Amino acid sequence: MIVNVSPVVPGSAVEMERICSWYTCCMANDKPHDSPSGPLGQDSWWTPLLAWPLVVAAAVRLALMIATHALLARKGVTAFSMIDTPGYFESGRNLLLHGSFVRGGHPYLSRTPGYPLFLALTSLPGLEFAVLVQVILSALTVVLVWRLARGIFQDDRIALLSAWIFAFEPVSIFNSVLLMSETLFLVFFLLSLERLVQFLRGRRLFVLVEAGLWLDRKSTRLNSSHLGI
Repeated sequence: MIVNVSPVVPGSAVEMERICSWYTCCMANDKPHDSPSGPLGQDSWWTPLLAWPLVVAAAVRLALMIATHALLARKGVTAFSMIDTPGYFESGRNLLLHGSFVRGGHPYLSRTPGYPLFLALTSLPGLEFAVLVQVILSALTVVLVWRLARGIFQDDRIALLSAWIFAFEPVSIFNSVLLMSETLFLVFFLLSLERLVQFLRGRRLFVLVEAGLWLDRKSTRLNSSHLGI
């Protein structure tokens, strides 16, 4: 059986139709990971490459926690406690058990209730458990730094480098083993910044509302309230 195929004349309507069909097919098969921004979609919160900086960040902070507890316990000093810790603990327990944010029978106006309540809840099994929760939160901020850097620079390599740098950031490591509000504050602050960057790129009102909500949650520190202005 012989099939006659008529030749396609260059510039004809048939050729133009075939070109348009080919272009449409290519566009339909295009995927987000082919974009120059990197191998992941912009809404991704995880990549397997984050596993190592996350593990390293957790290991460094856990090592400091264990070493601090062993050293101070040998000297008879209460580990992980700072000058403000008793006030956080007492006011948080009063709020949790009695519904009153007070210390020494008086309203604790020099602090906001966010971190005291967090400390009261996480310290129920013991102060060491509260420190362990903070260590985990501090390690997880590596993911938030990666996400924030990726949103700003639109580059996976820079984002991963930022995560590695923050895994060894000394102030964050030191604060993670202290019963102070800095670690919890940093988590909420980074979440707020990440949402703000996404709003500036997409101009979606709901994302701006999310940024505002996280900014409100970060009021675990009274002296950080000016950042909301």
